[in-house]
Amino acid sequence: MDISYQGKENFKIKAKNGTISASADSLTISHKSGGADFVITEPGEYEVEGISVFGYKSDDSNVYVVQFEDIRVVYLGNLAKPLTEKTITDLENIDVVITPVDTMAVKEVVEMVSKLEPYYVLPFGESIPKFISAYEHGSRIVKSLSLSKLSLPDDLTEVIVFESFDNAQDK
Repeated sequence: MDISYQGKENFKIKAKNGTISASADSLTISHKSGGADFVITEPGEYEVEGISVFGYKSDDSNVYVVQFEDIRVVYLGNLAKPLTEKTITDLENIDVVITPVDTMAVKEVVEMVSKLEPYYVLPFGESIPKFISAYEHGSRIVKSLSLSKLSLPDDLTEVIVFESFDNAQDK
């Protein structure tokens, strides 16, 4: 699976059997076998060619868990308030968290991500340096993140910053 940053709050998750484009408003699944894209804009459970998506309502936002290739990625979109304890419990076993860091206080984001206990955190927004400082975990800069269930770290959570964010900070 490869995850890449596409600008603003948009990410692309590419796997063997399809590609997911995540934005603040929707998830779009493009599958390898062709046909029309499948667009998800509401909470619920969806499955398209082996790609499972679980959508949850969180205040005014939708939160999506994408599951395929034995990896679970949660995309928090434009989440403005921390997830409730019930939602965090429902999300269980998250490997990767894609989270905004500008829509709520950095401290709230850090606390929420810590409760999810992911292997990787992919923050987006202007407050990435503040988030990295407050989260106190290792970070690295990448063009895209390639991962498999076997490549997940043993016990530490790592913050992944995409090059485009890093370059924007230098300007």
